[in-house]
Amino acid sequence: MRYFSGEGRIELKLKSGKVLTGAMDHPYGGPKYPLTMDQVVDIYRKYLRGILSEKHIERTKDIILNLENEEPDIKELADICTFRHIIK
Repeated sequence: MRYFSGEGRIELKLKSGKVLTGAMDHPYGGPKYPLTMDQVVDIYRKYLRGILSEKHIERTKDIILNLENEEPDIKELADICTFRHIIK
C-alpha cells in the first residue's frame, strides 16, 4: 500500500500482483471534506500512543483544545512534550 502526500490518491498491490488505484480530487481532511474534531483527536491519540502516557496524551489534548478558552499552562504543555516532566 502506498500513500501519496498532498494528493487524494492510493495504490494497492494485491498478493496476486493486481494493482488497484483510486483518487479523490479533494482528500479527507482538506477544505471540501474537513475532519471532525473527534477525528482529529483520534489521530492525535493514535500518533502519540507509545510516545506519551495515556494520562499525558489526554492532558496535552485538553490544554491544546482549550488554548483560547482559558489561561493555558504552556509551561506544562512544553514540559510534557519535551519530557521534562520525567526529570522533575
